[in-house]
Amino acid sequence: MVPPVVGAPARVPLDRIPMPPYVIVLLAVTLLCFVAGLAKIPGSMSSAIRFEHGSKNLAKGDVNGVDDMEAVFTKLDDPSVDIKLRMAEAYVTAHRPQQAAKIINKMSGEKLDKDEMARAKAVAEAVGVVTD
Repeated sequence: MVPPVVGAPARVPLDRIPMPPYVIVLLAVTLLCFVAGLAKIPGSMSSAIRFEHGSKNLAKGDVNGVDDMEAVFTKLDDPSVDIKLRMAEAYVTAHRPQQAAKIINKMSGEKLDKDEMARAKAVAEAVGVVTD
């Protein structure tokens, strides 16, 4: 019996084993999802920047900043509770109580945490909406 050669590979090199087809399909689907996500980034980033720009202008006392925020807000399909509250607060600051009241009325029935509830009540009181 011949002893094994020292340093000889004990296993089959992995480059000789073919990759299973399901791994290739999964890799392709993952890559397509990643590329689709990258394609959405520029639009969402510019919208977020415009919303924040309007918010900062509003904080400086420029009531026209609410127009930038409103342009982004109207494009959103399902804005988060925080965005709705920020928009309602912006309307109050810009002396547009009717639009703030519309947002608060549409939010009835949504689950809010303590901070969001306090913000919503403050906006509702500012515009004269009756809350429970």
